Amino acid sequence: MVLPRESEGDLAGKPPHVAQAFHSKGAEGPLSDVTDEQKREVIAHTYGMIALVDDQVGRLLNELDELGISENTIVIFCSDHGELLFDHGLLKKGPFLYEGLVRVPLLMRWPRRLDAGRRIEGLFSLSDLTPTLLSLIGVEGWPGIEGMDQSNVLQGDDAIERTAALIEYYGGRETFDDGQRLRTLVTEQWKLIHYVGEPFGELYDLTADSEEFRNVYDDARYAEVRIELEEQLTDVGVGSEAHFGRRLAPA
Repeated sequence: MVLPRESEGDLAGKPPHVAQAFHSKGAEGPLSDVTDEQKREVIAHTYGMIALVDDQVGRLLNELDELGISENTIVIFCSDHGELLFDHGLLKKGPFLYEGLVRVPLLMRWPRRLDAGRRIEGLFSLSDLTPTLLSLIGVEGWPGIEGMDQSNVLQGDDAIERTAALIEYYGGRETFDDGQRLRTLVTEQWKLIHYVGEPFGELYDLTADSEEFRNVYDDARYAEVRIELEEQLTDVGVGSEAHFGRRLAPA
């Protein structure tokens, strides 16, 4: 089992709750005490569970084929979140919106309608699933529906137009969390993590630092980038608020 790469000083550049989670004592002791051998065992078990899920998905797809309804069925494989799996020394999930946790798989199958084996580069948010699926099956979405209709992209007609994705976290269950609220903006190159009411934040150049070792949030050289992303985060956040649609009857 290959362990995640480590970087000296990684935790020092992160918000305080990250180091707190790394050193906090759980039922089996702090994560800081976990050995490489134990990490490899955890990773192996996780890969085993993934293999189990893959096998069961294969059974479902085979059954659709045997029933003769594959061409009439859209199959989607995705996840609400990933697993840190010792990225930055952390495990499981929580208020740590790093790539291992938020960049989830999205696989779609619809024989004769979607090209098999095609890989689409670009940003796709889980909020895009509903308007996209409605469009694919010819159903009109309701006024103010959240997300973007990406059906033309899936059918090979257009390139992805989404330039940024919004990720939200509302905590309260983890002992190190203390009800934190996070909003994150992800673009093709950048990730900005905003902590509500806190003086700290996180900013990563995903092109130059894909493993998110170097937090440049307070680096003066990236001040203009941070301001631009904060303005964009505000705009995207306000735009994602609930819409009530057009009025159907007199007030």
